[in-house]
Amino acid sequence: TYSEDVIQDKLEEGNVTNDDLQLKFNGENVIGVIKIDKINFEGLIYEGTSLDTLAKGVGHFENSSYLNGNVCLAGHNSGTNKQGEDIGFFKRLNELEEGDIITYHHAFGEYIYKVSEIKEIEETDFSVLEPSTTDKLTLITCVKGQKKLRLCVVCNRI
Repeated sequence: TYSEDVIQDKLEEGNVTNDDLQLKFNGENVIGVIKIDKINFEGLIYEGTSLDTLAKGVGHFENSSYLNGNVCLAGHNSGTNKQGEDIGFFKRLNELEEGDIITYHHAFGEYIYKVSEIKEIEETDFSVLEPSTTDKLTLITCVKGQKKLRLCVVCNRI
């Protein structure tokens, strides 16, 4: 891992690359780990939100930030993969409440977030993915039984 000074320099220069953020887990590249104690969840974060990616773990929206600004993640709330394993990584996201804590472990260390807003959005509403000048984490999953709705959990970095 990098020292805080190196991280700050890279961030200020805008030189943080995907390669800087890659961690290895069982030979696969991941960009981090998300941990939500309240719902007893800890999962790997992979780059991208394709169905194949979301079958492995939590996906990072490719056009969103990795560290500062709006870090956007997606996960299934139900389903199984080809091996019959549960892939509903965000199935208990609906149990979160304002004030709950989420930890994002990444190549540079960890960031702690507090849930500030929980809302349902239309499946076509991508405004929650827009860049932000404040550091936040946006989590998105389907709303069970509501094909056109998504549960959106917005968290502010503390």
